[in-house]
Amino acid sequence: MGKKSDDGKIGAIKGTGSTSNVQGADSVGVVGGVKATSSVGAVKGPGAIGKRRATRIMSTAERENLMRLINEEAEKLFEDSAMSPERKEVLKSAVKMAVDAGIVTEDDAKESDSTKKK
Repeated sequence: MGKKSDDGKIGAIKGTGSTSNVQGADSVGVVGGVKATSSVGAVKGPGAIGKRRATRIMSTAERENLMRLINEEAEKLFEDSAMSPERKEVLKSAVKMAVDAGIVTEDDAKESDSTKKK
């Protein structure tokens, strides 16, 4: 590097060593043409995406059994957890609400049938 003078500025820079050969770039080969796209068929709307269909109707007894199973599984899952009992209950309730929202019971099916007939 250069030598600093008393005022802090660099006086002169020594020359650098010689550079090695730089490899040249090869020429660009033949570029193929862009092919035309084929036509796109009609796109259907998202009408069927949001529709919920029951695979089968659940009876009230089956629903109660499912809720009991959720309680049992939650107890097993939270057995060694340091979570507070209040927090555990909130989580169990949230799972039950989510499952219950997706269940179509016999009562719901009867109600749906009566509204369709009107």
